[in-house]
Amino acid sequence: MARAASFPRRRREEVLRAAAELFHEKGYAATSTADLAARLGMLRGSVYYYFDTKEGLLFELIHDVYARVLASLEEVVGGGGDAVARLRRFVENSVVQFATDRVAGALVLNESHSLSAEHRALVRRDAETYERVLLDLLREGQREGLVRPDVDVRIVAMAVLGAGNWLHRWYREGDDVTPHELGRQFADTFLDGLVPRPG
Repeated sequence: MARAASFPRRRREEVLRAAAELFHEKGYAATSTADLAARLGMLRGSVYYYFDTKEGLLFELIHDVYARVLASLEEVVGGGGDAVARLRRFVENSVVQFATDRVAGALVLNESHSLSAEHRALVRRDAETYERVLLDLLREGQREGLVRPDVDVRIVAMAVLGAGNWLHRWYREGDDVTPHELGRQFADTFLDGLVPRPG
């Protein structure tokens, strides 16, 4: 019975993966349910067994990206150390996430505008939570004297997040640098400019 019940779940995950690939390749607006059915080798109507609408499918994909990233932040931020140590983990973790799954990053950046107003609001709430964690760490670092008091934490946060958002445009797995090494280089670059200058 458990094996039979797992089949629809597996098939649903296949639908999600295929949709993510197609939305990335062709764009959400240009992808039809017929395209998705053809990619999966199923009848067009069968797609609706797993999802009520194409937009609902896009929302689940984007919402899942944020759910995974926010879940990983609990471990990153709660892992101990001073604010700079946790900032380093935040940057490295974010880079690894989006360098490892470039399609997910592309969907968030390029297709969030295609969501309904209700779904955009939910996604925006997740994005604001993500941004708030970074801003809080930067402000904590300033209070601890570990982050320069003269930097505008909002500008720094947007720079960090913006740099990560564009990874899908240029990074390819198999490049000379691994996602983890890339994360370390990003963290070094940003944090070296944040620590107080001697004298």
